[in-house]
Amino acid sequence: QFKDLVVEFIYDGTAKYPTYTVPDGVTVMEMGDRGVEAGTYDFTLSVSSNNYDGYYFGQYVITKAKTTVTLPDYELTFDQVKNFEPTEYTVTEGFDKALLGDVTLVKPNISGAGEYQITVEYTNVNNVTASVLGGKITVTQSTFNPDDLVIEDVIATFGDRLGDIELSEHGS
Repeated sequence: QFKDLVVEFIYDGTAKYPTYTVPDGVTVMEMGDRGVEAGTYDFTLSVSSNNYDGYYFGQYVITKAKTTVTLPDYELTFDQVKNFEPTEYTVTEGFDKALLGDVTLVKPNISGAGEYQITVEYTNVNNVTASVLGGKITVTQSTFNPDDLVIEDVIATFGDRLGDIELSEHGS
């Protein structure tokens, strides 16, 4: 009889195999591969003692690890969006970021003022389930500042004539 038989594990990137305790005088030989990925695995234990020789067959399960990916929220003007690339994120305390695999924070296609959501893509989807918090981008229209306007080398044609353009400042 096995005591404290553990057959459920959570993915952590390391090999797993059922754990157990046996009474003194019992010898156990483990058969089968150790599982690493999330899934269900068969195992066999060869058991021998002074009065018993036999096998114990069973299954063990490695479930997907779970974490929450938290992204900061951003407030940007439309002009700032062009050079903005999200890179910051955190995961649940105690969770190893490396278990997610390669992580990409995907900036949405921003077409104007409004609210948008950053999405999270990661490569280890077979072994990890991640929920996402935050990552909202609030985009406001850029304000026009005439002092920032620079016009150089303007050439205007009117039909077949070359003319001069006079620029003047208009107040509101």
